[in-house]
Amino acid sequence: NVAINVVLFFTFEHVIGTILCFAFPEIYKTYIMPLFVTSQKELTYQFEHGQIAGITMHYSTNATYLLIGLFTEIFTFTLNKKEVSRRKLIFNYSVIIISMFALLLTGKRAQILGGLLAFAIVSILMNRKKIKKLFKKLLIIIPIISILIIMVSIFVPVVIAPITRTINSIIIGDLFESR
Repeated sequence: NVAINVVLFFTFEHVIGTILCFAFPEIYKTYIMPLFVTSQKELTYQFEHGQIAGITMHYSTNATYLLIGLFTEIFTFTLNKKEVSRRKLIFNYSVIIISMFALLLTGKRAQILGGLLAFAIVSILMNRKKIKKLFKKLLIIIPIISILIIMVSIFVPVVIAPITRTINSIIIGDLFESR
C-alpha cells in the first residue's frame, strides 16, 4: 500500500503539473521551463507543437509517468472496487478520467496507444475466464470514451492530436519509419 500511495501521489503531482502547464502557458514558460536549462530549446519546440512536458524535461518522460500512474490507479481501483463507497467510486472514476486527459495532453502517441494496448492485454489475461463479459463491457465503454474524447476535443483540440497523428501516420505509411 505504501508503494501504491507513493506512485499515486507523484502521479497526481504530474497530472496537476501537466494540466496547469497547458492551462497557463505563460506561467509554464516563465517558471517551469527555466528549471530545465539544458532542455530549453526542446521544451519550447514541444510546447509549440502541443506536446506538454509538464514538470519534466521531456513530454515522453511526462507521458511515461502519467501512464504508470494511470495503470496503478485503474488496477488498484479494479481490485478494490467491491469495497468502495459510492462517493469513493465517483472520486476514483474522476481521477482516472482526469489522468487520461493529462496523458492525452502530452501528445505522446507511443505511451497512449501502447498503453491502451498493454492495458487491453492485461485486462484480457486477468479476465480470461470471463472473456465474453469483458468484451460486452468493452462494447459499452469504448464508444463512451470515444464520445467523451471527441466532446472534450471540441473545447481542447490538442487532446485528439495524438490520435489524428497516428491515423495520419498509418495512412501515409510512416508509423514506424523513424523507429
